[in-house]
Amino acid sequence: MMHKQLSRKGLKFNRVVSTAITNLGAIFWACVAVFPLYLIVITSLKEQGRMVVDPLGLPKIWHWENISLAWQKGHFATYFQNSVVVTVSTVGIVLILSFFTAYAFARMSFPGKNLIYVIFLVGLAIPGDVLLIPLYYILKDMDLLNKLWALILPGAAFGLSFAILMLRSFIEQLPKEILEAAIIDGCSELQVALKIVVPLCRPALLSLLILNFMWNWNSFIFPVVLIQTDELRTITAGLNYFQGRWVANVPLLMAGTLIIALPVIVVYILFQREFVKGITAGAVK
Repeated sequence: MMHKQLSRKGLKFNRVVSTAITNLGAIFWACVAVFPLYLIVITSLKEQGRMVVDPLGLPKIWHWENISLAWQKGHFATYFQNSVVVTVSTVGIVLILSFFTAYAFARMSFPGKNLIYVIFLVGLAIPGDVLLIPLYYILKDMDLLNKLWALILPGAAFGLSFAILMLRSFIEQLPKEILEAAIIDGCSELQVALKIVVPLCRPALLSLLILNFMWNWNSFIFPVVLIQTDELRTITAGLNYFQGRWVANVPLLMAGTLIIALPVIVVYILFQREFVKGITAGAVK
């Protein structure tokens, strides 16, 4: 009896220690992840001299005008608008095309299905930067250089492979009885896809929305190479040229960086629960 009680106490102690270590580890990595953002925020709101004297401390005087000054001096209103157009268009194309493609792979049979699916998956093994030079000449021949389509079309193409892989896995996990019952009730495949599968795939679609939003919003090398007109630059490429003009003013540069980071942070905070659901549900078949 005494041995059983000691064994139970030992198990409880091990669980408490394990939980404490897990929580401490989570807190540590959360601090590691948040610390760069903390530096960006406090530096963007300091004056230049204070940043040198106390780089890690909070500002004594909060210079909120740094953000508005960076917005004006860096032409971020134009760059921000271009980034929104490119990102929203690219994400919309990826979600629509990948959903119907993944639905076809998961629910239908047609000649060459497996081969076509493998061809899509090959896109995951090819880094986009490797294709930048041939893509440049292709877009040049199509007269798309220095146009926002030069960023939208490649961005959508590079995002399709992963999106199709994730959505196909998610759709294949859905209860077949529900889909078959809808077909028996007279629904067409299109009605099943739009009225039943889309609501059930909401976590996966929102996860893809967040991922593709981050990838395209933060894209740097493609906007720099494919867009040379200042009026059409995206916000990341605009920050690159802004840095060249204000390299000595670190608070102003951090204010520009904060302007770029805020939309991604807001989108992730709004959809973080659905993002986790989509990633965990679509990861294992």
